[in-house]
Amino acid sequence: MDKRNFIKTLSLGALAAPMYTSSFGKALETLQHVSAEELATDSDFWEKVRQDYKLKPDYINLESGYYNIIPTPTLDKLMEHIQMVNYEGSYYMRTVQWDNKERMTKK
Repeated sequence: MDKRNFIKTLSLGALAAPMYTSSFGKALETLQHVSAEELATDSDFWEKVRQDYKLKPDYINLESGYYNIIPTPTLDKLMEHIQMVNYEGSYYMRTVQWDNKERMTKK
């Protein structure tokens, strides 16, 4: 595999990772053997990507490189984690956080 194909494959995997439980993530499973070039021009594919984002309809945000909007499934998981940490308080900070950090380090 050359460098260009490696980067394309890696990018597609990174795009899919946070959305695995979303409708897009489930649809992506069926597209494992489709090339990045084909997906780039597939409007149905991009519509599935779009469905995982809540965007204000008043304007088009062209500054996602400056302030990136998080896909809804990722945002939901983040909020769930924040609520759990807030609920557990110091217990989390003195016990559970270390297991979570170790698990993420391994990944």
